[in-house]
Amino acid sequence: MYQRCPKCGAVAYARSLYDDGYYCFPRQGGCGEKFPPPLEWDMGLLCCKIGANRFLRNTIECFSHGPYYAVRHGKGDRLSKLILEIKNSFLESTEQQVRRVCDEISSIVSADLDKLVQRDDRFKKDRPVVMAVPRSKPDGCWHASQLQFRVALSLAIKKSRLVVKGGSEKWIIDAVDWIQRVAETKTTHKRRIADGKNNGPDPYPGITRDTCQIRKSVRGRPIILVDDIYTADVGIDEDCAQFLLDNGASSVLLYTLGKTTMPEN
Repeated sequence: MYQRCPKCGAVAYARSLYDDGYYCFPRQGGCGEKFPPPLEWDMGLLCCKIGANRFLRNTIECFSHGPYYAVRHGKGDRLSKLILEIKNSFLESTEQQVRRVCDEISSIVSADLDKLVQRDDRFKKDRPVVMAVPRSKPDGCWHASQLQFRVALSLAIKKSRLVVKGGSEKWIIDAVDWIQRVAETKTTHKRRIADGKNNGPDPYPGITRDTCQIRKSVRGRPIILVDDIYTADVGIDEDCAQFLLDNGASSVLLYTLGKTTMPEN
């Protein structure tokens, strides 16, 4: 993949794995500029298509509320802080902070889900099922304050304005806990977690199938799969989407709070 360098106009190529952006290589006549990819927006949401890769056999759509900037970049934007606080990987947030963040995130997600459902004809005909990508370890490996993202998603569905015609039942189906992690996998982007251990394999095609269970059938259902962050080339979200398709889901759309993005220089 390549883009034209905004500084010198030379062809700049995609950078290395986990580094979402482009580099204008001096050895190929470039100026050495590093820059992020152009962001595409739809309905006020970041959007992209995730093409077939070693984790995923077919292209799916991905929507995100906004960019996520890793801590090392010191960007300090509100969305990135919310994501870090709801994950609470190092137990740095108090229960009161997590509850407050949970409510704020639920309002963000509720508005975004309503936009996605109203935008997409398949969700107007068939009720969308919202499922969450499970954390890297079984629930028993985490403190309760580290499992609040699913709580926020359920609250978001309760706040939805979309209801079944002639009733009060929400049009969006709450299935956020239908996928359960039953075996440990490695937490990506983290050398350690709160207890100092990060056991399990790195992402590989089929890791969701090997380490997760589905509580109820998804056959014939259109799925909105939700995660806190989407990072290109990691593969966890793609593998989870493929797992649902392999189990009979009619379609999968990925929605995340943040999309890992390089800050502009």
